[in-house]
Amino acid sequence: MFRAPRASSRLPIDLRILGCAVKQGWLCAKRLHTLADMAIFSFTRQFSNVNPDWFYASRYHSLIAWLDRLTGSDLFQRVMQKKVE
Repeated sequence: MFRAPRASSRLPIDLRILGCAVKQGWLCAKRLHTLADMAIFSFTRQFSNVNPDWFYASRYHSLIAWLDRLTGSDLFQRVMQKKVE
């Protein structure tokens, strides 16, 4: 019920990533640190965490690959380290 509108709103992003991923792997450039990638990343990550099984079984293969590249990046791993106090 709730996935249909959200899923359809992800399609343009998936198509955009598909077109760029073949050439460069990111939304707007050949590098990771673009405003477009970072702006969309947090929302896509939150969306995928609501129901990871559904997200990874979806048809949005380019979006999944893009998200996995970002979450697997050295930058993300450094930023997300939990500090021991």
